[in-house]
Amino acid sequence: MFDPTLLISGIENVKDPMFEIRSAAYQMSKNAAQKKCLNLD
Repeated sequence: MFDPTLLISGIENVKDPMFEIRSAAYQMSKNAAQKKCLNLD
């Protein structure tokens, strides 16, 4: 299973103008996934 947090933690050390956008998108998708999991219970 690929862990996106490993990729994000690695990117943090690089000057990357897209990092903040990708990080925000990842947080949104993670929050959405958590809400879906909660709704299934």
